[in-house]
Amino acid sequence: MHLREYLRLPSGVSEVYVALSLYGVGMSLIGIFIPIYLLTIGFSIKWALFYVLITKLIFSMLVPLVYKLDAKYGLQGTSLIRLPFFIISFVSLIFIPQAEWLFFVAAISGGFALAFFWVPIHSFFTRNSDLKKEGSEVGKMLSIPTFFKILSPAVGGYISAIYGFNILFVIGLLLVCLSTAPLFLTPTQKTRHKKIDYKKLSNVLGSKFFFMTIADGFIYVAAAILFPLLIYVTLTSVETVGFIASLGGIFFAATSFVVGRKLDRSDLKKFYFVGAIIFSLTLAVRPFLTTVIGFSIVIIFGALSAAIYESAYVTRFYSSAKKSMDPDMFVVAREIVLNISRAILLAILLILPWKGGFFIAAITLFIAALLLKKKS
Repeated sequence: MHLREYLRLPSGVSEVYVALSLYGVGMSLIGIFIPIYLLTIGFSIKWALFYVLITKLIFSMLVPLVYKLDAKYGLQGTSLIRLPFFIISFVSLIFIPQAEWLFFVAAISGGFALAFFWVPIHSFFTRNSDLKKEGSEVGKMLSIPTFFKILSPAVGGYISAIYGFNILFVIGLLLVCLSTAPLFLTPTQKTRHKKIDYKKLSNVLGSKFFFMTIADGFIYVAAAILFPLLIYVTLTSVETVGFIASLGGIFFAATSFVVGRKLDRSDLKKFYFVGAIIFSLTLAVRPFLTTVIGFSIVIIFGALSAAIYESAYVTRFYSSAKKSMDPDMFVVAREIVLNISRAILLAILLILPWKGGFFIAAITLFIAALLLKKKS
């Protein structure tokens, strides 16, 4: 039985799941370790955060361009465009110790690669998911790639500790490149609008939904960037960073799949509220953790609650986009807000103590939960 039939996926969407899974495995091997790698070759935490800041700024600035190219070339064309940027980014990372100016080349090209991947993927999923089963399909979108990449951080930590980061980057890059292949099995589709209506974009950005997106951007910084750095700085072990990340992946994947099925017939606001409140509490305690047991307990509760609120958030995103006058423009607006919010928090942390990012993200998510429960 094929994956599409087993999981009851629309034609073409199963191939996107396969691509996301391969991409997820590759990026999970290397993604959380890039800031740590920069620390090991002599950069400070502030410079590691600056690297991520550059990638997010580039991402947000490129969204309109990628939107236009997606309209012209479709998902398959944009997936090919991103490959040279991924290659340049990771090769540059490897050679930064020999030429520090490659730091900027790696960050900028990394921003290009990410933009050319996520904007077309979200646009494709918006057009091809089933509105009546949006929750279960989002659950599959979040859980299936995570199931495949559960062990990737642990394996990545082991490889980097035994064989070095260069080997890790090469393996991850090969998997990311391989993730392009399944996309050519999907139906050729292009976005509906070839010209960006910036007035319409401004209207979409004014939606209340985007405070949730700002919170989600802050959460990414705290959970995906600051937390691995905190574990490494505290325990000085890349293997432990990978183990804890994989532990969280197990609970996130299982919970996302279950919650997604329930969201088809449940109130999104209740799920988002409960998950967001619990997750914000796990963020607030993270700066005070000092042991493997403490980090492990928090990552378990964090993964469970993150799966609940993230499933509700992403379901709301796709359903709102599908119901809007221009779904593709909704995707564009969301990507811009999401990455600008990430860049803003990273910029703040270049000035303030970096551990303060946990508290800022926790407070923002807490407020987003209260606003959603009170209004819409």
